Parts: sequence; structure tokens; C-alpha cells
Amino acid sequence: GGSRKNITGVFGCPPKGCPMHTYRESIFLGDCELSQQQVIAILDKMKPEWMAPTYDLLRKNCCFFSREFAIELGVGSIPKWV
Repeated sequence: GGSRKNITGVFGCPPKGCPMHTYRESIFLGDCELSQQQVIAILDKMKPEWMAPTYDLLRKNCCFFSREFAIELGVGSIPKWV
């Protein structure tokens, strides 16, 4: 999420559980073959790249993060319409 504070914009929440969003549907991207520890390591690596003050509604938002995260997980990109 966006903020003027110099904190990461990456945060956890249950599936479809972020109160800042309205969800349309879930999209299966494939099975992730990584361990929980590997996924946490990916998120830890990504956090500094997704700082809250760098949030941009049109160019660096949760959809862009989701695309990059999916690629890092090895399941490909999210659909372009997202």
C-alpha cells in the first residue's frame, strides 16, 4: 500500500481479505513448487523494491506487484486484463 512513511508497501492478508480492495475473482496461475521458506525469502527480497512512498496508482500498484511476485514464484505472469 501507499504511504508517505518510508516503510515497505508489502503486507500480508488472507486471500480476498484486504479491506482496501473489492475482489472480482480468483485466478489460478499454476502450482508453485517452492517451499514456504523460499517464498518468504522472495518476499523479503522484494520488500525494499516496493516501498510505500513509491506507490503509484497507475504504474506501481498491487497489480504490478502481483505480476512480479507470480514471476518470482515461477508460475508466470498474471493476465494482462488484471
